[in-house]
Amino acid sequence: RQVAQPSWQHELWADSLQPEVPDIGESLLAMIADPSIGDPSWVYEQYDHMLFLNTVVGPGENGSLLRIRGTSKGLAVSTDGNGRQCYLDPRRGAARLVYEAALNVAMVGARPVAVVDNLNFGTPEKPAVMWQFTETVEGLSEACESLGIPVIGGNVSFYNETNGVDIYPTPIVGMLGLADPMPPTPPRLDAGAEGMEIWLIGCPENLDLAGSAFSKFVHNHVGGRPANPDPQTAGAVIELAARLATDGGVPVLHDVSDGGLAVTIAEICIRSKTGARLEVADWRCLFAEPPHTFVAVTPVEVGATVPAAAEVAGVAVERIGRLGGDSLEFATGDNSVASIPLEAVESAWRN
Repeated sequence: RQVAQPSWQHELWADSLQPEVPDIGESLLAMIADPSIGDPSWVYEQYDHMLFLNTVVGPGENGSLLRIRGTSKGLAVSTDGNGRQCYLDPRRGAARLVYEAALNVAMVGARPVAVVDNLNFGTPEKPAVMWQFTETVEGLSEACESLGIPVIGGNVSFYNETNGVDIYPTPIVGMLGLADPMPPTPPRLDAGAEGMEIWLIGCPENLDLAGSAFSKFVHNHVGGRPANPDPQTAGAVIELAARLATDGGVPVLHDVSDGGLAVTIAEICIRSKTGARLEVADWRCLFAEPPHTFVAVTPVEVGATVPAAAEVAGVAVERIGRLGGDSLEFATGDNSVASIPLEAVESAWRN
């Protein structure tokens, strides 16, 4: 079929969001109340996810972990998708999904071994849709090659449109990971406790808001161009996360993806039933969704091991706060301060 980049693609890339300093509390509540970010348990609790009692880490976490009975090994799985980022740049967006899914299985102690995909697009008779499709396939391919893992299966759905308007190019990546051996106590979002330190790993310099939940749910804006993933950084961050999950004594790991750092911390606090105080240099650090970035929450006595491990891996790291109290408090370098009761955040998320 004919393939051609959409005539509006460069205009879309140029349409980046340049907002004023927002009300951090209102922005967080607006994002975490959206069904795409809010509590998903109403879906997964309708199904038996403890079949044969082999589920070690169940749904609602970064990834799920299943024991292989009779061995010390486990299988981890994660599925990830982001139609907005793939609309803005199909190649970059698809590659970032592979790295995000790989990081999600790493955070329960596994190394990525294989991918399946589910590729959803508009009408392929349109050259622009075929361009989105081919760019997506190239992005998946590049990321899988950099990680040394195969795509072992998948499916493609075309002709998804309403009244002539095509859906966003929406690839879904399903990642399989192998934990060998399986961590004795895999990290969980509900394992945080008052006084624990919060570390931001990956410390992105690029605080681009393109395709972010903040842009969509706070400003109703979809534009700009997402940051390009870096294969070398991706590999180092994924390996570091797997090491921290397996033998680092780190009780909580969580990636910075949908909603950015603010939502990441909110989800940890809700599940761990404790507040937090964060300090970041730039308010955009709370809402940007950079690739290859995650949070580690550690007891104070374990905290010193995180920067040491990050230095060995060649990955940036920064201590940004502590858990504790009954509210989420954010302080930024531009003197923005917000304090949101944890009860209000949890209510928005659950309802």
